[in-house]
Amino acid sequence: MPTTASRPAVHYRREGQGAPVVLSHALGCNLGMWDDVAAALARQATVVRYDTRCHGASEVVTTAFSLADMVSDAVRLIDDLQYEAVSWVGLSMGGMIGQGLAIAHPERVKKLVLANTASRYPDEARSLWTERARIARADGMPALADLIMTRYFSPAFRTDRPDDVARFRDQVLAVDAEGYAACCEAIRSLDYYSELDRISCPTLVIAGGADAAASPALAQEITSRVPRSRLAVIEGAGHLSAVEYPETFGRLIRDFL
Repeated sequence: MPTTASRPAVHYRREGQGAPVVLSHALGCNLGMWDDVAAALARQATVVRYDTRCHGASEVVTTAFSLADMVSDAVRLIDDLQYEAVSWVGLSMGGMIGQGLAIAHPERVKKLVLANTASRYPDEARSLWTERARIARADGMPALADLIMTRYFSPAFRTDRPDDVARFRDQVLAVDAEGYAACCEAIRSLDYYSELDRISCPTLVIAGGADAAASPALAQEITSRVPRSRLAVIEGAGHLSAVEYPETFGRLIRDFL
């Protein structure tokens, strides 16, 4: 099971051949979120997907940390794999990490995909992250799992694909509650909006038409600030658009790369 040599240890999987593309998953998921998309991309690229700290087989960090620390994990991963620069595909939390990486380390990002993500939160949204962290610590992940499924997936997907929903619910239940709470608190302070014009690489912004967690309006807000960006909306897709519509998502990525 390959992990970074430096700590906290980050578990990753590498497959395919060609220019490197890193896939960064959503909060509460693991690198398995990318199974379908990774299989398609590996036909034309070296695909690296990893478990964010506190998720999957990566090290759990229970002390307070920031989004900047999660960006540092990404840099360590790129360094350990001996890449000068990569294309970065991040969904939700992975998109937040991608923004921070492209802003603070522009030389490490050739192309950037920001899917189903936001660049800032209003005060009322920050309080929701505080409450989610509190629930995780007080009652554990079972108290949040059903709510998270309604945020992950569109109503149609939840009705038509109950087995897939159950699989992702199990992923959420497997996340360390204290580590999840620490991630919520890191995400709570998200505020890259004023710095988005510093992102210099070509950028594709993807939104789900039925995304209740990161609306197309938030995606348009990002696109309006990133100089070399364009927006694609996957109609009908919920928050995990790469899971609900992997063929469409994968085609957008392949064409962009």
